[in-house]
Amino acid sequence: ASTYDWKNGIGPLAQRGQGYDFNNKRQPIRFGTDEFITLLNDLDARGMITVNPKLAASHAADWLRYVNGRGSRVPYWEVGNETYLRQDPSFMTAVEYAAVFTSMSSVLHEVDPKVRVGALLEANFINFPWVKPLIPQVDEWNQTVFEKVGNAADFYSIHLYGPFGTSRSEDDTRQAVLAVPGVFAIKLATLKDAMAQRSIAVPLQVTEFNILTDSIKDNWKYSLDPIQGTFIMDSLLVFAQAGVEAAYYWTSIGSYNFGLLESAEKRTLRPAAATFKNLAPYRGAAVLGAEVACPMLQLEKIGIVTHLEQKRIPALNALCLSLADGSMAVLAVNRST
Repeated sequence: ASTYDWKNGIGPLAQRGQGYDFNNKRQPIRFGTDEFITLLNDLDARGMITVNPKLAASHAADWLRYVNGRGSRVPYWEVGNETYLRQDPSFMTAVEYAAVFTSMSSVLHEVDPKVRVGALLEANFINFPWVKPLIPQVDEWNQTVFEKVGNAADFYSIHLYGPFGTSRSEDDTRQAVLAVPGVFAIKLATLKDAMAQRSIAVPLQVTEFNILTDSIKDNWKYSLDPIQGTFIMDSLLVFAQAGVEAAYYWTSIGSYNFGLLESAEKRTLRPAAATFKNLAPYRGAAVLGAEVACPMLQLEKIGIVTHLEQKRIPALNALCLSLADGSMAVLAVNRST
């Protein structure tokens, strides 16, 4: 998103420009805006588009006009992608980002007053000072965006990954992976408390989530393991419990180990696909919540899973749903290895 120019991805394939792949190599754009809209129509789904904050606000406005001219199935527009990250091509300070967001949001709302425009927050590394070389403003980003943007955002966007570490013990690492959604719950509560203290009443969206360790080998390992399906299920329960407005699995296809499909050529489904299939009957259900009484996990300190969470992450998570036919469903996840 931080290098993408939507105008290079429209029109006949032979006449299109190029973009950059996950390895920053140039490639033809075969899946552009028109293909995205077609996919949304085929799935009867709504979409979100992330705009490049390094380009002019008028560029994003033209994109919104183009999308709306083909039937509006894209109500959500996110400004930037991990712009707080030093390695991201769109990297800028929080003050700079707030100014860009304000301009983008104003112009997009002029085109379509009903559009929902989202601003970026950082949630993965709250209270983790060791990440400053990667996220220089990790301690100030959210506070600055809250001060400069506040309730002017239509939603706030966060990314959640973990555990960002491994152990020499396979059992300890697997337990850390299963504990991460419990860490997500703590981070969401912390973020919502910070918003409430500032009287900010704006929905949260998790615009990326998945397993991520500190090792490419282990990223592949756990993305191909059934544990990934459990991780995704538990994450979705946590998001529902926290009142998250929308959550977006990263990613649909390719992108190393993250794709739900391995590639266009090798259409192997990741374990998370089984989770989404199992959840299909509950589309449209209302969240009732649940109270769980159980032991807490005993955890080693691995990445974002610290000793602070030892007495705060239950070994079981559960959610009750009210279905359209009047029945109730109970979804439960065992977090213990």
